Amino acid sequence: MQLEARMEAIVLGAKINGMLKDAINLPYQIVPIFVHASVDGDCVGSAASIAILLRHCGINAVIAMPELLPDNMDFLGLEEIVEYDTDKLISMANDNKIPLGIAVDCSASSRMGKMGEVYDVISDKLIVDHHKSSVLEGDGIWVEPEASSACEMVYLMLREYAYEFALPIESVITPDIAQCLLAGIVTDTGRFSYTNTKPSTLTASGELMNLGGAITPVCYNLFDRQTAGVTKLVGYALSKADLYVNGKLAITTVYNSDLIKYNADENSIGSIVSTLRDIDTVEVAFVLRELADGKVRVNIRSKSVFDCCEFAGNYGGGGHVRASGITFAKDNEVGDIDDIAKEIIEKASELL
Repeated sequence: MQLEARMEAIVLGAKINGMLKDAINLPYQIVPIFVHASVDGDCVGSAASIAILLRHCGINAVIAMPELLPDNMDFLGLEEIVEYDTDKLISMANDNKIPLGIAVDCSASSRMGKMGEVYDVISDKLIVDHHKSSVLEGDGIWVEPEASSACEMVYLMLREYAYEFALPIESVITPDIAQCLLAGIVTDTGRFSYTNTKPSTLTASGELMNLGGAITPVCYNLFDRQTAGVTKLVGYALSKADLYVNGKLAITTVYNSDLIKYNADENSIGSIVSTLRDIDTVEVAFVLRELADGKVRVNIRSKSVFDCCEFAGNYGGGGHVRASGITFAKDNEVGDIDDIAKEIIEKASELL
């Protein structure tokens, strides 16, 4: 991966430099950085890193957030660079005040929630993604499925940017950027426990720590921190999980009424699916969440055989081989959350 990654990183680093030369840092212009819905540490960390760098260069860059930033990411201090107003960005795009859009950790507007509407009306785009389900080619597109995370890719890009333009690395990857990049790498490697953790991943993480990234608050906030209500909900969801195919498949459901009862945010229960996968007999685990708007989100995690990305792709989802997701619209063809669970059990069982 390293040679190809270096070349792609140089290309995108040069494009960022070109942005500066084109003087797009006029106060009435804005550069949105797009992330996927159901945000996590990797998409937010990579977007924030690019946004902070551009802001250091005088460019009005923002994270185009499709939902509220989760409480467990408040330690990153990103409030001032987050934009939630879709109508504002669409209006600016129509007035030619958005010269460029950058997508990280995703490449399709369908995965960007309400911000996908903005992404679709922007003509010039850069894409940095590591999802197997993203099959894209073209100038300004870097898709690297072998990378542990979008944040590791952005780290390489910023490192090459500093090298190509003879800048001290600490002037490009500042402590706040190092913290954001470390958060994304730690998220997508499961604290360096997933199979996507390579020696280069550990090297990058060590360098980010030397540049000011602190791993202890990252691990606590993104993995261990949770409210009493969420703790109770996790326990409840795990207690009613079912096992199928001689214990190889684990599944549980969380209803919107459960989220309300335990005062839990819909994005705060990601640990459930990993806990189910860690059962000794389980190869693949599914957690279905019913949201307030009627949608159903499905988190999928596997150990060594089951291809989560391929399975998710059958329902319009995607992600990685060992970790993927699906979002079912309220008016989907399968039915409600219980019908979706039955469908998943049937189809996944055939693959085990």
